[in-house]
Formats: sequence, C-alpha cells, structure tokens
Amino acid sequence: MMTLHWELQGTALVVSMPAEVDIGNAAQIAGELREVCRTRLTDEQGRSVRLVVMDWSTARFLTTAGLTLIEDFHSRLEQLGLTAHLVTGRRLPRKVLHLVGLAGRLPLFDSVRQALSATETSAVTVTAPR
Repeated sequence: MMTLHWELQGTALVVSMPAEVDIGNAAQIAGELREVCRTRLTDEQGRSVRLVVMDWSTARFLTTAGLTLIEDFHSRLEQLGLTAHLVTGRRLPRKVLHLVGLAGRLPLFDSVRQALSATETSAVTVTAPR
C-alpha cells in the first residue's frame, strides 16, 4: 500500500508526505521515495521535472526517521540536478529543521503554492521558527 501521493504541476512534482514518519514506516516511505526518483521525474510528454516540492504540511512533529528521509531524499534530488523545496508551516517541525541545520540547506515554505511560485533565481524567504 502506497503512503505517498504525488501530482505533477507543470515542471514541478509535488510529493505529499504522510503526517507521521517513524521507525515503523520509514523504510517503506524511503522505498517509495526511491521509486519516485526512478519513475516520476518526467511528465506525460517526457519533459523533465525541475522542482520537487516535499509537502510535509500535515506533520505536527519530526522524528529522526523523518529527518533522515528528508535529508536522504534531498541529497538524491541534488545528485539528479533537481531543486527541492520543503513545505512545513507548523512551528515544531520548522524549529527542528532549523536546529539540525536542514533549514539552511533546503528552502522552507509555508504552503505548496508559495514553494511552486519560488524560482531558483528569486530570493527565498525562510521563516524563522515561531
């Protein structure tokens, strides 16, 4: 059973992450993310995706398993030459991302719409944890 959902929006792929990632489901989700990298990075016309938005807006907190998934998926996307954005508007996950240094390497956004409208050349505003 798939736990991830994805949707192509132009040359962007939005991957909706589950609300909770822990030791019990991390391996399955990691496998699904690897599958996304193998099979979902082109649209129906064969054009390459340029941006992947990880929508983690439903997460109330982040475990170490979740942080590992974010970091591994981001690294894999970088190796493929893709830009990654992370959506998390909640205070606690955002604070954790700042504490472990991922917020400095991965642009954070409050909404999918905001992440999709940001471009590589535009200034990205990273909201500090509240």
